[in-house]
Amino acid sequence: MKTGKTLAFATAVLTAFIPLSSAGITAYDVPAVFAEENGAAVKLPKWVPTDFKSALEFRNRYGATHIEDGYLCVLFTERITGTEEDEERYSIAESSFVEDGDKVTEEHGAVTTELYHHTFKYEDPDMPSHIQFETAVYKGTKAGEFCVRFCDKTLELTNCVQPKYVFNVSDKLEITETDLHAWVPDCMTEFENYKEKNGDVAVYDGRYLTFCMESNAGTPYGWTDFGHNTDGGILGNYGSFDCSPVSAVPLEGGRINTINVYFPEVDGPATVSWKLAKTFGDEEVIKTLSADCVITDGARKIILNDTAGDINLDGKTSILDAVMLQNWLIGSETSLKDAGAADLNKDGRINILDLCRIKELLLHPVLHGDPKINTPEEPDSNADHFSAEYIRTSDLDVTYPGHMIIKSQKEFEDFLNAHGTFGYSDNTKELFAEAKKKYTDEWFADNSLSIILLEESSGSVKHTVTNVTNDAVTIERYSPLVGTADMAYWCILVEGDKTLKFTDNTKVVINHKNESIT
Repeated sequence: MKTGKTLAFATAVLTAFIPLSSAGITAYDVPAVFAEENGAAVKLPKWVPTDFKSALEFRNRYGATHIEDGYLCVLFTERITGTEEDEERYSIAESSFVEDGDKVTEEHGAVTTELYHHTFKYEDPDMPSHIQFETAVYKGTKAGEFCVRFCDKTLELTNCVQPKYVFNVSDKLEITETDLHAWVPDCMTEFENYKEKNGDVAVYDGRYLTFCMESNAGTPYGWTDFGHNTDGGILGNYGSFDCSPVSAVPLEGGRINTINVYFPEVDGPATVSWKLAKTFGDEEVIKTLSADCVITDGARKIILNDTAGDINLDGKTSILDAVMLQNWLIGSETSLKDAGAADLNKDGRINILDLCRIKELLLHPVLHGDPKINTPEEPDSNADHFSAEYIRTSDLDVTYPGHMIIKSQKEFEDFLNAHGTFGYSDNTKELFAEAKKKYTDEWFADNSLSIILLEESSGSVKHTVTNVTNDAVTIERYSPLVGTADMAYWCILVEGDKTLKFTDNTKVVINHKNESIT
């Protein structure tokens, strides 16, 4: 997978393998220097593997395919047992797509020339490798489409899907990859680069939802899909793609890198969640990943909730987005730059309800999920004497709603130690770590701290602390017309200055359902 690639034939990588014999294709070896018809020798680029070591480096850097300088190099990682049967077990085969009347057939070498084909084996007889690398290099000869298949002959008569990579040759004889791996990582370096650029959970090209998941081999922990909820929207799963580092000899332990890819099928809200937990015995969750999204535009677009509302694509939700949507609804605006982002209430339609929703977001920014925004409708005279931090956690195994007064550094540390950090996101851990540094005995000498624990049936429900006195902490609870179907647990840290002294008699008042807890 690499340079100059366009996105098409996204499902090609999952197409079932067609036995080589059905297309009359055989794999064969050719020398490293290929003589064309004019007799000129063509030297291959230096990045093409020439031994086992360079093939291993190629595999961990580029994966199965790489395109550069007009050449395509494909590399098949073959698992071997050391028996004679392994010699004829694997093969690489190329075939081109050729139109024949109303049907498309496959023909070997119709648009490409194979310049190089070699298998590299580990050279240390005292420590035999469990893998070998079969490598082939191609160059385009005429415009058209072709594919390269990796075949394990022991699997030909099974239902196993074998790797297939699809490419296009342009009129200028430039090769581009057009299958899913044109952008989906399939090796360690590409996985790390993609994760650094996009994060653990992302939407690629507006159409594909991805989860980058890391774990350690040789441990009882593994990734499990524990929540695939839908409120009308449906996401299909292309599957998990292994991007783990490849080593010459088997290792105990090591990293496991996996990327999971979903595609839109039916419009509407949908949530996908994964957890890294023990695969046996008592469950112990180390990390969770979740995507709360909406599918729009006839199942052609996926929007994560944190991007909803940015209709004019300027990177933020503002009054300009509301004006564009309002003008579009009355007919004075002919189009929306991002129609999917305009479906604010996630019902698969764009109408006056979405305009009301975006106005609500602009009036109450806390609905965007920024825990540090404190914007009550009518700030009272106490607003300068308190602040609040909103931290989303996992279930703390306490009675909800909960309320406690913290009076010292030790009491706050005891609170953290009692509930641990398993299942917390990295952001949650960071917020608690910052709080732990802040809440020292010196801080408590001049300030008060109240911890409020809330449980919601939907992560779409947000809260804002609007008023704080010695007697009560008042919270506005905002609930959208349509919410996501995911449980949410909140730890709200309410800080009061020296004019406020919380006691066990301080109440928490939640406005919206007029609930009160003591």
